[in-house]
Amino acid sequence: MIDIQKFQPRRSPEPNRPFVNRVSEINLIQKKIGLARRGDPVHLAITCFWGPYGMGKSWLMRELERQFQFSGLRQSGAGKPTVTARLDLSNKYSPTLWHENEIIRENLVRELWKQIADQIKVPSQNLDQASPEQMTSEFVTHVTYWSSDHIILIMLDTVDDLIKNNEESFFWLEQNLIERLILTGKVLFIFTSRGELRTWKRFQVRQRVETHRLTAFDSETTAKELNSSTDISNLVFKHAFGHPLVTDYLGRLLENGENTNRNTELKLEDLNVSLVRDVLHTVITEIFSPLDATIAKMAKYISVLRWISAESLRFLTEKIDANQQGRGDVYFLDQIASLQSNHLLYWNSSQKNYEFDTVLRRIVTHFLEIDDFNLFGLANLNAFTFHLEHLEKYPQYLARYIPELVYHRALLERSKLIVEKPLTFQEWWKEFLETRSNEISIHAWTELLARLKNDEELYRVASKEYETLLTYTEETIAGKTL
Repeated sequence: MIDIQKFQPRRSPEPNRPFVNRVSEINLIQKKIGLARRGDPVHLAITCFWGPYGMGKSWLMRELERQFQFSGLRQSGAGKPTVTARLDLSNKYSPTLWHENEIIRENLVRELWKQIADQIKVPSQNLDQASPEQMTSEFVTHVTYWSSDHIILIMLDTVDDLIKNNEESFFWLEQNLIERLILTGKVLFIFTSRGELRTWKRFQVRQRVETHRLTAFDSETTAKELNSSTDISNLVFKHAFGHPLVTDYLGRLLENGENTNRNTELKLEDLNVSLVRDVLHTVITEIFSPLDATIAKMAKYISVLRWISAESLRFLTEKIDANQQGRGDVYFLDQIASLQSNHLLYWNSSQKNYEFDTVLRRIVTHFLEIDDFNLFGLANLNAFTFHLEHLEKYPQYLARYIPELVYHRALLERSKLIVEKPLTFQEWWKEFLETRSNEISIHAWTELLARLKNDEELYRVASKEYETLLTYTEETIAGKTL
């Protein structure tokens, strides 16, 4: 097992590691700074960047701080200089801000005050005897005054830790600091969290919030991040799926030359599988750390599902875990709520189901395939069975079930430990059409076509079956519209 201490996440890019893939996010902040410099009010003064563990939220905050921190030099014609104050609200990384599970409000305000005062070369106020409310009121007054000559960015990282551990203080901060400063139209707030921030009580605050979800790297960005050849970046991408933290860890291994045979052409197996397993284990352990053991175990094998409901969760769990028999819907809804509150599941409002973040699902599934091949096969077999049974009951829901059947069938092809395989896709598809096609409306076929055209993952996993399905769907729609 890799030493976990050796592979602690880097909170910011190092000089030899380029900052990549966040151009649009930085441009967004620059645009808002431009509005403030022209004297225009910034209506969406609160920007919330969110994404699951390891997506580079802290890297982004550090880069924003580096770019916009006031150096003390005013450039001619550049307009008002920017000033930043950045705090990580994680108990782990900022223990001086916390006492047990409560944030020390005066310490938070005092640290923000100190960072701004140090940059613009003004003395900090001695308010040690003041209450948190008095200190915050004074801070708001000073920041409002300073904002006439500066663009002030207040950056709070890992806000979800504050909401989870001390929600009352989050609402206190919203009312006493955030709302009062955004109403000036001159101060910008930037927050990060693992889930989308929706926990706002104040109407004036809710009206000024803009959220952006951070996405994974593509293979080209992976190459830029690693500063490597296409062969190396493609090799890493096959294991990391663009997850920034996994990419960084594997990149460090490659830099150290600990695990590749550089005298031969690079292949998938050149990156030692045991080291990949250890890297994924390190990251996934951290991802699942807030969960109890039962839910963490469940989360590993349900990661094969591309969408989740209480029904599909119960089906897989009862088939795989003998200790979970006879549970009711309430139990499984509670498990979903736990996964959702820990920012592992997200509600897809357009599809009306829960989903893992795509890159998290892929790395957990990949780890399962490497670490427990039998469980990987069993999970996919039962997922296939679930979708097949539901399609046979509800053939009108082609778009909901057929892509999942093809997907899990393709993963089963890799599960050589599964002896009793289902029919080949072509055999099953022919049999299904012969018996059920008359029950399916053109609307159902149209929905399926739209779903297929947006399913790049299915094409990557099962290109032959995907093309067969897409062609038949298009021909069926054309025939039914004549």
